[in-house]
Amino acid sequence: MKKLYFGLFLGLMVLGGISIFATGQKTFSENENRYLKTVSSISSTSDVESVLADQFPLRDQWLSLASSMRYACLSREINDTYIGTDGYLFDKCSEGDFNLRQYKNNLAFINKFADAYSVNDFDVVLVPSPYTILSDYLPGNAPVYDADAKYQLAQQTLNDSVVLQDLRSTFQLLTNSTQVYYRTDHHWTTRAAYAAFRKIIDGRSDAKAVEDAINADMTTVTDRFHGTLYSRVLLRNGIYDAIEAPVVSSGQSDSDILYDNAKLDTKDKYAYFLGGNIGRLDIDGTGDGNLLLVKDSFANCMVPYLAQKYKHITILDLRYFNENIAQLMNEGHFDRVMVLYEMSNFADDANLFKLSRK
Repeated sequence: MKKLYFGLFLGLMVLGGISIFATGQKTFSENENRYLKTVSSISSTSDVESVLADQFPLRDQWLSLASSMRYACLSREINDTYIGTDGYLFDKCSEGDFNLRQYKNNLAFINKFADAYSVNDFDVVLVPSPYTILSDYLPGNAPVYDADAKYQLAQQTLNDSVVLQDLRSTFQLLTNSTQVYYRTDHHWTTRAAYAAFRKIIDGRSDAKAVEDAINADMTTVTDRFHGTLYSRVLLRNGIYDAIEAPVVSSGQSDSDILYDNAKLDTKDKYAYFLGGNIGRLDIDGTGDGNLLLVKDSFANCMVPYLAQKYKHITILDLRYFNENIAQLMNEGHFDRVMVLYEMSNFADDANLFKLSRK
């Protein structure tokens, strides 16, 4: 029997190898937004399995079929993704998944940064994770991290000169009237970002920020968006998200800096905002003062609104930024610093040490 199983396994390996050369190799998976392992990348025997997995014929179709079978068997967790109700998908992050040590380190890096450079306003925006707001859509008994404890820890840790912006009450109110997070992607919607902007930058109350977001003038740039969470599970349920963009004039002479229309023809449609993630981006706006925005990709769809408020914005994504932060701060004359991350992203980011690097 063991010989039979070994023979079947060996046969599949051989057929897979033959099919790779017969059908041609793919170097990039648009669905997963990543580069695939190819035969030329094999440097050890351990790479062979990765190549066969990445280059297997009809790979996406087989993954979709496997997910559908697991879903039919009542599984509501596939590839670290919770399958919620009403088409919502959630990135799994239980208490054990939450990187508490890195979270504390990052709060400490922010304190050092705030102590080193004096600015009029310093905000830390920890955007609530989707399941913090949409807990009713989660599968039953799905474990998630304790958001209350994490916000409390941040409030206790951050210096008095730093304002922690907690958007949970705003979003709880907003979700009664409009979509706060995409169903197939981990990001917030543009209306959620606008509600956050009105509360943080313009000082609106929760009720007023929500009213402004609901009534904001926006245009739908695509209604065929399948996000990163969809790519993990590939459940063919016919649910798409729509992406909205602000109807505003930013004052930026080159509008392609704010919006990249070509991205709407790709799988990664959220990259329509700012063209994706770049280490450093400088934008001229129509308002007053200078803003330094340290962020993850959640901030991208808020930038057009920020460009209405500030004369100049310097945007840093620390995953790709390796310049001298001290020189930037000394030359930038910033009136406001905003650090904006989704909370679990903030806990996972090992690059905030760059804020304290001289």
